[in-house]
Amino acid sequence: MSSRTYWLLALSVVGIGAAVRFFHLGDWSLWIDEGTTYARAMSGVLNDQGPMYSTAPLNFMLTRMLLSVAPPSEFWLRFVPAVAGCLGVLAVILVGRMITGEAAVGLIGGWLVAIAPWHILWSQNARHFSLVFAAMTMAYGLYFRFWETGRPRHLIAAAVMTGVGLMSHSSAAFVLVAMGVYGLWVLVLPKVRREVVTPRKLVWVAAFFGVILGLYLPIVVMVSQYLAEHKEAWNPPFNVASSAVYYLGPAAVAFGCAMGLFGAVRPDRTLAAPFMLLAVPVLLATTAAFFTISSGVYAISALTGVVILVAYAGVRTWESGSRSFRAAGLGIILAVSADYLARDFQYFSTEHGGRPPWRSAIHWTLAQSPQPIDLYASAGIVAQYYVGKQGTARWLGALPSRTTSGRFWVLALNDATEVSPAVEGVIDRDCELAKVFFANTGPKRRDIVVYRCSVP
Repeated sequence: MSSRTYWLLALSVVGIGAAVRFFHLGDWSLWIDEGTTYARAMSGVLNDQGPMYSTAPLNFMLTRMLLSVAPPSEFWLRFVPAVAGCLGVLAVILVGRMITGEAAVGLIGGWLVAIAPWHILWSQNARHFSLVFAAMTMAYGLYFRFWETGRPRHLIAAAVMTGVGLMSHSSAAFVLVAMGVYGLWVLVLPKVRREVVTPRKLVWVAAFFGVILGLYLPIVVMVSQYLAEHKEAWNPPFNVASSAVYYLGPAAVAFGCAMGLFGAVRPDRTLAAPFMLLAVPVLLATTAAFFTISSGVYAISALTGVVILVAYAGVRTWESGSRSFRAAGLGIILAVSADYLARDFQYFSTEHGGRPPWRSAIHWTLAQSPQPIDLYASAGIVAQYYVGKQGTARWLGALPSRTTSGRFWVLALNDATEVSPAVEGVIDRDCELAKVFFANTGPKRRDIVVYRCSVP
């Protein structure tokens, strides 16, 4: 494949990824976490949850810079993650080639990420995870290249990209651990050690981890202490692991793990490296859920490992020559593509982004009430964004302490866990059902119930 053809194909894949990520980008309502992104970006206050976000300010800083020149809206609030999502597709194209030496693997891996529903979801969220994905994918690929070439510029670039990832969200550290695991694997297996390790490389790798850990370990200690004191484990480990596997694709994960384990034992660096990028973040995100807050998206970088293993299997099977093997290689790629595309269709149609329709509910409520409005919502930060100067919006938890008389509105999700007994008492006594807004008809359906209330 000529260089011209390669880059034309690469840009085409990135173009497809961009088209999907910007499709309906501003159509979905904000949700709670996006509301906090807006509030932190505009206020500059990042220490409202201790060191969790003050030590990872990059997405908030970029969003603040953008909103200083663009009008606040769902589209512009999600613009930085969408661009980072496009860069993530390009990163997979480059890293797939770095690890396997096959341009086709990178291009197919990039295609799979371009249509991966998990990556699309977080590229259309005003959050930091697509930034983490792009930065840590590049960091891992450059780290692998250093072990292969011994060129310091690869490791220096990997350190820079790791810094970008860690400045975006602390879950980037899971990929840093995967780098360490790969390094230990290289050192432990005699065959790999003879082929790869030199004293000069060991010095550079020791400096790499020494500098990064020296700078970041104090942050890890601060964040860990804060989480231990203020954040209880609320997302069960099984939910975290099953969420990651679902979005990665169960068949792709099973196939990738089988190939990766084979490569780790054989040993084959081309298979072992993406396998560790797949396995380590998922294991760490799941383990973290035993002790504190965690989520499947903390392992989103594992998607790079999955798509590289699937693409590599497809390409090598195709190159084996026989018609049946070529059919099998093509079938592997088509099967994963079909799975991802089917869920993309669900995301853009029945799920409608998977977000509760706060915008529609609040706009309807504003139209029903004389100004200024008095509103309580289980997503108070989102209500404040949409109500703006047209009234007062508070968190639903503040409702039982209300002491003034008059009319007010309550907007609550149709989830019993969102409403405390005290809030239920106020709703039962002072409110009547006004309207129900249906978020979607998919598996993540979350309805918003609007109550019209009055206290004499």
